[in-house]
Amino acid sequence: MHRPGRPAAWLTALLVVAAAATAWSQRADLRAAGRAVRTGSPAWLAVLGGGLLVWWAAWALVHGTALRSAGAALTRRDVPELCRASVAAVALNAVVKSGGTAGLAALTRAGRRTGWPRRTVQQGYLLSVAAADAGFLVAVGLGLLVLLLHGPFTAVDAVAAGAVAVLTAGRLALLVLALRRPALVQRLGAAGARVRDRLLRRPHRPLDPRAVADFTDGVRRLAARPAAAVPPVLAAATVDGAAVLMLWAAVAAAGGGDHPAAALAGYLLGAMAAVLGPLPGGLGVTEAGTLATLVGSGVPTGAAVAGTLLFRLAEFWLPLVVGGLVWWVGRQPPARREGAT
Repeated sequence: MHRPGRPAAWLTALLVVAAAATAWSQRADLRAAGRAVRTGSPAWLAVLGGGLLVWWAAWALVHGTALRSAGAALTRRDVPELCRASVAAVALNAVVKSGGTAGLAALTRAGRRTGWPRRTVQQGYLLSVAAADAGFLVAVGLGLLVLLLHGPFTAVDAVAAGAVAVLTAGRLALLVLALRRPALVQRLGAAGARVRDRLLRRPHRPLDPRAVADFTDGVRRLAARPAAAVPPVLAAATVDGAAVLMLWAAVAAAGGGDHPAAALAGYLLGAMAAVLGPLPGGLGVTEAGTLATLVGSGVPTGAAVAGTLLFRLAEFWLPLVVGGLVWWVGRQPPARREGAT
């Protein structure tokens, strides 16, 4: 018989093991980032910290507005729980290469605490994933336009943007299929589950048809009210804007000078490389793409290295640690709120 809390335990163990393995493999970079913090400009470090707070708040807005669009009754009492769930979801997505769906576990736990219906939480979270993709595409489009007009735009930028556009088009095609051919989406999902289990060499676990039904119903609901997607998409674009601010401040704090265009180009290429990279969190490829772009934009190599590592400390490692602690502390959910179903 299935025991309540077992998925949370497995996810907690996965988060701890993945974070520890990742930290060990990147220990030299973490030490270098620590030195950049100790020697960096206090004023720019403060800007970096402010950018991180805005980044976290924007993620909470992505999840909160998506849940409201899906029909969740959010109140002021739910805000702390939503923020904790959002922070934990970001951490889970950082260590699991899942297309952003690993964080659903954190929102599902929050739904049990607050009484949001399971189906509403799933539909809202899937909307937040789609909104994050759309917001990133908006940020990429605006960023490339700025670079074309005022900053360095290279062939590498164009290739990376084309690859991201192809991936985004594939996800949009899936949304269209969910509207017009839900049975085909079910078959594609089942085939994907079989391939996944073969690659992982584990017994086949059939895809839960309720998950596909929730996905298709959520897409239909969104298609009936497309304006409901605007707030989470704008919030998702704010996430990327805050990340650009963080990289700008990190480079300046490391002594690289005030280079907003270079920070914009470095973030875009690093983020696009993370989408295409094989490792969770874009480890390796994000740092390489960001560093190469900064150096190519005229930032001194030493400052570019320190700024990149400092940025990744704030944008990846700190959210991973904080989110992991939030997930661990909240592993024992309290009783549901009185009157919740």
